[in-house]
Amino acid sequence: MWFVDDAPLERSNARRILEGTYDVELFADGAPVLERLGAGGSPDVVVLDWMMPGVTGIEVCKFLRSSPASAELPVLMITAQRETEQVVEGLRAGANDYLLKPYAPDEMLARVGALVRSRDMTKRAEAAESSLRTLLASLPEAVLLVDPQGSVSFANEEALRVFALAGRALLGRPMAECLPELRLPTSLGPPADALAHPDVPLGETFYAPLIRRLVQESGVSVAVSLRDVTEARRREARRLDFYAMVAHDLRSPLATIVMRVDWLLSGRRGNCRPPRSPTCRRSTRACGIWWSSSTTSSTSPASTAPGWRSSPSGPR
Repeated sequence: MWFVDDAPLERSNARRILEGTYDVELFADGAPVLERLGAGGSPDVVVLDWMMPGVTGIEVCKFLRSSPASAELPVLMITAQRETEQVVEGLRAGANDYLLKPYAPDEMLARVGALVRSRDMTKRAEAAESSLRTLLASLPEAVLLVDPQGSVSFANEEALRVFALAGRALLGRPMAECLPELRLPTSLGPPADALAHPDVPLGETFYAPLIRRLVQESGVSVAVSLRDVTEARRREARRLDFYAMVAHDLRSPLATIVMRVDWLLSGRRGNCRPPRSPTCRRSTRACGIWWSSSTTSSTSPASTAPGWRSSPSGPR
């Protein structure tokens, strides 16, 4: 950590308080701090005195926030200024926290420790997000991340390839323009829950979207994966066509068989003998035909003698 104060006594006290826990580097002015930063130095925490000759702590803080390399560097401002307006000025300049003089050693350690932990958590979050993006980039399916404003903030290589083939721009554009057929829900469940969406066309290809909520540092984003289901849908269509064809072709010979059985039952071909074997009887019952030895009042040949009759429930 860097400690910046023009008072030798303050620098000595800071070394005594912090050196047992941190590697401390002392500066007497803000100018040497800017030089070290320009040379590539980057501490975990900077502790700045507000009032210093030359470059003040406020000016150093503003410089840190203006540079992308140090914009996230934790800053603790030490000041004797107790007015609310002055404290607000320091925080608006970019300080993460402030400490009033005179301060207790334990308070100094606690505030510096809180900033270090915050810095470590930010680094872990950035590393996790980087690992996630690396994983998403290598997936075989097209994956998009949509930011809270509804624009595409990330697309893996497969997504870039797919949308390039479809002739549509992607990164930085609203998702509603990139894929109008996709309707993102206004609310989603926990990140572990995925929401299936009806197929969407992209060129001549059909995709099955899967939508998840993704919590990032910048806010709640939406992850959309697009799985190519074109061939699966074609196979399904062919299967249904085949079933329809088989049903149609089978319907014609069955109709002929039923007509022939009706002739037999009506006696137009004479009386039929009962089936002799159990297998034959089972087969006739399976076809919805049963043998009856009873007679009816009908005058037809089939009804005056034992013969074949249709099952009351009809052929099955």
